[in-house]
Amino acid sequence: MAKSRTKSKVVKTLGCAVLASVCALSAINVMSFSVRAEASGYEGHTYDLEAKSRQDSLERANKFNETIAEEGFVLLQNKNNALPLASSVKKLNLLGKNWSNPAFGGGGSSSFSTSSGDGIDGYTSIKNAGYTINNQLKAFYDNDKVSGGKRPQYQYQAADMITAETPQSKYSDELKNSLSDFDASIVMVSRTGGEGIDVSDFFFGNAVEGRSGNLAGQHYLQLDDNEKALINLAREKAGTTKKVILVLNAAQPLEFEDAILEKVDAVLWIGLPGSTGFAALGRILNGEVNPSGRTVDLYAKDFNTIPSVQNFASNKKTVEYNDPTSSSPSFSGIKSPAGDALLKADGSPSTGNGVTYEEGIYVGYKYFETRAFEEDKKTGATANKWYNDNVRYPFGYGLSYTTFEYTGVEFKVPETLNKDSEIEVNVTVKNTGEKAGKEVVQLYYSAPYTAGKIEKAHVNLGDFAKTPLLQPQASATVTMKISLESMASYDWDDANENKFKGYELDAGKYNLFVSSNSHGWYNAPDAQKKEFTLADGIKYEMNVDKKTYGANDTHSDNQFDDISAGIMGRGITEMTRADFAGTFPQKPTDAERTVDAAFEAKLAYGVTSDTDPTGAAYDKDQPWFVADAKKPTQRTTPLTGDKTVDQVDVIRLSSLYGVDPYGTAEEKAKWDKFLNQFTPQQLMDFVENGKFRSQKFDVLGIPEGIHPDGPFGFVGQINGYGSARCYYVSPCIVAATFNKELVEEQGEHIGEEGAWMGYNGLYGPGVNIHRTPFSGRNFEYYSEDGFLSGIMAAYLTKGMQSKGVFPFLKHFALNDQETNRNGVTTWATEQAMREIYLKAFQLAIDVDSTDLFDDEAYVGHKGALGVMSSFNRVGTTWAGASYPLLTNVLRKEWGFKGIVVTDWYNGGYMDQEQMVRAGNDLSLGNDVGSTGSKNITAAYQKHGDKMLTATLLTALRNAARNLSYATLNSCNMSKLTDYQSTTTLGEQYLMFSDMNELDIDFSSELFEAEFEGLTYELTLSDKLTSHATKPTKLPADINAEIEGDKNVHSATVDPETGLVTVYIEGTTAAEYQVTVSVKNAAGNFIGQSATVTVRYMGKDTFAAMGDMLSEIEALQTQSAAADKKIADLTKKLTDLEGAAATKEELAAEVKTLTDALEAAKTEAAETKTALETKITALETAMKALEEKHAKEIKELQDKLAELEKAQGESNTRIEELEKSGCGSTIDVFGTTLFCGLGLTVLAAAVIIVRKSRKTDK
Repeated sequence: MAKSRTKSKVVKTLGCAVLASVCALSAINVMSFSVRAEASGYEGHTYDLEAKSRQDSLERANKFNETIAEEGFVLLQNKNNALPLASSVKKLNLLGKNWSNPAFGGGGSSSFSTSSGDGIDGYTSIKNAGYTINNQLKAFYDNDKVSGGKRPQYQYQAADMITAETPQSKYSDELKNSLSDFDASIVMVSRTGGEGIDVSDFFFGNAVEGRSGNLAGQHYLQLDDNEKALINLAREKAGTTKKVILVLNAAQPLEFEDAILEKVDAVLWIGLPGSTGFAALGRILNGEVNPSGRTVDLYAKDFNTIPSVQNFASNKKTVEYNDPTSSSPSFSGIKSPAGDALLKADGSPSTGNGVTYEEGIYVGYKYFETRAFEEDKKTGATANKWYNDNVRYPFGYGLSYTTFEYTGVEFKVPETLNKDSEIEVNVTVKNTGEKAGKEVVQLYYSAPYTAGKIEKAHVNLGDFAKTPLLQPQASATVTMKISLESMASYDWDDANENKFKGYELDAGKYNLFVSSNSHGWYNAPDAQKKEFTLADGIKYEMNVDKKTYGANDTHSDNQFDDISAGIMGRGITEMTRADFAGTFPQKPTDAERTVDAAFEAKLAYGVTSDTDPTGAAYDKDQPWFVADAKKPTQRTTPLTGDKTVDQVDVIRLSSLYGVDPYGTAEEKAKWDKFLNQFTPQQLMDFVENGKFRSQKFDVLGIPEGIHPDGPFGFVGQINGYGSARCYYVSPCIVAATFNKELVEEQGEHIGEEGAWMGYNGLYGPGVNIHRTPFSGRNFEYYSEDGFLSGIMAAYLTKGMQSKGVFPFLKHFALNDQETNRNGVTTWATEQAMREIYLKAFQLAIDVDSTDLFDDEAYVGHKGALGVMSSFNRVGTTWAGASYPLLTNVLRKEWGFKGIVVTDWYNGGYMDQEQMVRAGNDLSLGNDVGSTGSKNITAAYQKHGDKMLTATLLTALRNAARNLSYATLNSCNMSKLTDYQSTTTLGEQYLMFSDMNELDIDFSSELFEAEFEGLTYELTLSDKLTSHATKPTKLPADINAEIEGDKNVHSATVDPETGLVTVYIEGTTAAEYQVTVSVKNAAGNFIGQSATVTVRYMGKDTFAAMGDMLSEIEALQTQSAAADKKIADLTKKLTDLEGAAATKEELAAEVKTLTDALEAAKTEAAETKTALETKITALETAMKALEEKHAKEIKELQDKLAELEKAQGESNTRIEELEKSGCGSTIDVFGTTLFCGLGLTVLAAAVIIVRKSRKTDK
């Protein structure tokens, strides 16, 4: 039972700011509940949240991030079972400068943030795992003066990257010899990346200490000389177990020499582990966790053998200027253009740059596995030789501390195959080893290939599944599925000559194989393989253009013929499986990069409002053109919400929940009526004001949308909203888990964080492809494989949108390099575009492409609601203004209904009038009220209604519809809208030891009247929460009942009224926060809460404070009396100076005054002594409370010093008056005046404590 409690009777209010600071009763951010006079209490669909506060969501996310790391770290090498380390290993050398500066993440939109709670670094992880580290080594690395500077943070457009690894010359012999005293060595190498520039694929050869590679031709993803020397040192000084472990702190694959790998016993890839992912490292080393990650990219032995590297970035030739030594070399003119620059006929640089994907569909493992298959077919070829010569680690590869056996593989192929057929594969996996572990089972397929026809890779990932944790000798069965449609190839040029351009399956033999990595076609047993025959080919027609085809016409679903045609329509020399060696990509020649004036004009083509305000020339014969006869009608003045003014009933957004804007005619009509309520300027504002948000329109019931960066979670902080958020592991690690359910759970955690912080969108995940290992932002993207990337994005989307937060899949599309990303022209065949680069977006958007969203219980929107377009051009057209990409493919083919936002809006080629016509809804870069970079508004202000054509208005309405629809299906609609201060709460409450119970009213009459069905739950904590920029981490929530006679602290809340009763028992001062969270009628959290702070004082302090408060009140009364007496005397002195007739009369008056002042002096001296005593007592009490009071007390003492200075000035005046005959009387006046003022100041510093509660309707 609970102990008896004494409830507080009167707690006086703290009435003065000075003592508030003295008592450290500083204000904490407090959120009053917001309300709206709606019958339901809130608008829109509500989403169930498991976290009960922002802080709770953060802590849960940080802990879950460790789980992702445990399942995503990849064991690449483990000779003689070097890992896990033997139990006898206790002491470790942590070798490498980057132990003191590890890469948690990359730069740009995923910059690492320390505001994500308590982070975990490598040192902490190793110590937590029970190891002792070489502290002499740690001190050496931590001291930059002796070991060299740390690796710099990745900088936007930085030219060369350095590893900053310490040269061997800086190691003393003593330090080197200390390594032998430890049991094993863990060497860590780090790589990073960021926006604006790709990682260096070559170096010039100038020697820089610590830089990656001092020889021309080396690249950033090779080990530099210092790193190689470090591994040699580790091997030379190997400790008692002779183990050297290499840890790869890099998102990308690295290139290794055989000789280096021979010197290390194990290699563990940990990627970029975010704020808490490092926790998994120590647990894997000691065997507490068995790694189960798999590679998301194939590791080539020589990166120059990768086909796509041949046409990438600047093609290993940077621009040369006439005066490279100038502070602004570009102004000196270009001597020689970069290797990707487009050229004029005379060889000088034209406008922009270009990149051509000559490798076609043969990206990553699809090239190496297919090439190996073809090489093995050659007469006399040694089995697997080419593969072994060129591949270090396959795609989907990873080792375990245990072994697995596939004891049963069942292929369920339908007897009759048709276009809708699906194949099911069931695999039983047994753990045949001695440690518990998880296995990743992968299903690959191979389609029939004919030389010269449709290009097809020999190996394609079709599905995958991860087992639960299997104990030794335990088994589990996993199920994988693959549809025939997902195996279709895109025939962009009718290569098989059947008068069809689109997705199709050729007739012939298809092969499936189950494997633990991409090389299973070669080494998997026959029992894991299945062949089936498709008697007739199958075509998958889309025809979104609604064309009519005759019997002899070639049906075409192509949308990108101009892109497939290459620069200047010259075609693309695409690599073919029929002749890999003969068609292997080459760097573009000058002739291939040369363009003419007509081509340059296309790069500048757009809507030119100055010369063509109606856009007639641009819109002519275009698919987005709308005839004036169909011009919609908009309001001329904004709605006010007052029916007497508006003369209409307002249609609020919430009324459209469940109404499909792309659905039936009736549904479309409802949306049209809603859109009619906007004025033209409001439509423009909706489109143009998109700086990490979408604009609110209160009258229409459209709340503001908040959309921070990025792929690592909510790393972008938005002012006025929650700042504490989880910095997740790199998406590469997420993909390496090969765990669909885990990724869905990550989405749920991100969604809960967003819902609690008021964010309904996230600029992530990044689903571009690792086309080469050198892309600067590969760490933000999942994989080199479009299917794996898409499945990861789809499951993340499902999890996020189940909480009402939608992702913006980015960057759409062909944004696979950072070099010259602003406007670079990108060229690829439509087959490569669709099968490799668009696939990941499609899987997360097109609900018909997977059965992911088929669960009837799923409450989120089915299919992603956000996409971010990219900086680059697709062909000559900016991706954000490509109608075929953003409307025909995205919306008409895939059924996308949400928002397309630009990447950061830079103006110029990113034309807003062009973009909105194409289906890009929102421009990222402008705030409400800003005046720059608003093309449409600027043209409207210049030309007026002339430019409001049916075409432009329809495009703007489409954008408003998409923005509204996504917002409607988000958590921001389920908040209590129209933020009002309906409940005023004291920011801090003070409790004392004789009043164990304090009531705080979190409710209001308005709540009770308008929001029936809402309930409340509280969290009681003893630390500050995430209202601070860098919050202190909370312990576990305290909600325990008070049992027996234990001293505990707790609180209760009335679930209906929100009245909180706080119980605190103890003897020491403490500070607590009480957070009351709102639940909906279903009893689920909706992401809204209010917080107050309760401060508890021990009984001794309280008793002292109580006595002091009474005595100080008495001193205030005495001080007031002294002040009055001094005022009276001063007036008499003034009167005397002006009215005394004779010296005798003046002397008599002075005598009377002197007697009175002597009495006042005595009284004031006594008061001052009492006051000083109380000040001393107060200081003692405050010191007992907290040391921080010293600052405020010092301020009070400084004030007293100022008054003493004022007294000195008064004495000077007294001396002057004495010369007039006033004598010592004025000295008494001066002292009395000081005492009175001193008492007044202290009285102003006194705060009397009481409980404050107010309801303001």
